[in-house]
Amino acid sequence: RKDLSSMTELPDLSPWPGIDVVHIHGAPILNEVCLHHRAGSTLAVCDLVFNMKEVGGWFGVLFTHMTGTYQKLAMSRSWHAFARRKSQTVASIAQLLDYDAERVLMGHGDPLTEAGTERLREVIFLR
Repeated sequence: RKDLSSMTELPDLSPWPGIDVVHIHGAPILNEVCLHHRAGSTLAVCDLVFNMKEVGGWFGVLFTHMTGTYQKLAMSRSWHAFARRKSQTVASIAQLLDYDAERVLMGHGDPLTEAGTERLREVIFLR
């Protein structure tokens, strides 16, 4: 739609009141951006973790087995390959895990509805 404007890149400071933006630096190919909604105690992540309980098709099964995300909450193994500047990635993830969020919404799979940040700490391996 031509009447809608878009941003090519989110700024470090959120343009929205009550929402914090966390860029996961050090892995430019993935260009991960996470959002924290303070009032809703919710984190939204794109590719940082997967929680796909049901995987359809042979390619989906193959892909999730290869990335270590098959039918479970997990951080993809691809982060090992794509985190070129690991210290930056680790620092960004630490910043994200500083938020105490009850819920986590993700681009791949079912949301976490309780103890969100706590459960992320259990599965994020880059630290």
